[in-house]
Amino acid sequence: MHFDKSVKIRAEIDSDREAVYRLTVDAFEHSDFGHNGEAELINAVRSGHRDTFSLVAVFNDKPIGYLLCSPCSIETQNESIVGMAIGPVAVASKWQKRGVGTLLMEGCVQHAIDSHWNYLVVAGHPDFYARFKFELLSKLGLKHCFAGMPDNIFFIRFFKAVQASKFADGQLRYCAEFGPQNRFEL
Repeated sequence: MHFDKSVKIRAEIDSDREAVYRLTVDAFEHSDFGHNGEAELINAVRSGHRDTFSLVAVFNDKPIGYLLCSPCSIETQNESIVGMAIGPVAVASKWQKRGVGTLLMEGCVQHAIDSHWNYLVVAGHPDFYARFKFELLSKLGLKHCFAGMPDNIFFIRFFKAVQASKFADGQLRYCAEFGPQNRFEL
């Protein structure tokens, strides 16, 4: 894969927001799924949570990629463990398949390690996220709470010495801005 050495990864700043909105719409309009409100979701999550983390990929000081992390939890009958959920991740259409998403993910994983986060979760393409040591959520006995979404797109990577087995049968919940999470409710 070709990595453009002039692409830099840094924390998002307020002046990036308009460009991030535009690049997110562009990225998803050109995807297999189309734009389904991902840019609006980013704004809603930013507004609803102070403890988010976001990175931008920049070329010539212009944002060309974006990654957002927001709080999530795995809940069992006995306890809850907080982590961070990755998404949306967006790369401007003309920069896709050039390593920008990889650079964003590497920066995110390193930040998670440096910040002593418990885990990261993500919903996405198996071939991409497996490269960063993410495991299928269901393989560990965990379930996501989004009705109608397949299990084979949700992945997790633990960072602390967390015993994944003690969270078997746990339910992953994203922050409320991601929409209804009522898969197991009657």
